[in-house]
Amino acid sequence: MIIGDTVDQCVEASLTARPIENAEFYCAGRYGKERFDAGYMPLEQAEEIIRRCVRLWRAAQQVT
Repeated sequence: MIIGDTVDQCVEASLTARPIENAEFYCAGRYGKERFDAGYMPLEQAEEIIRRCVRLWRAAQQVT
């Protein structure tokens, strides 16, 4: 998940090996055993991943 001030900032962050230098927040992880397993997952699992990333982003907002 990438969060930034603008869409362009988020796109730029997604195209670099160091996304946190271009965006406000970046969170990534692994899902499944194969490279493209995250291309499909049950809705409940996708929602939990998004909720976890949002919790991390909110926690980071409280620190700054």
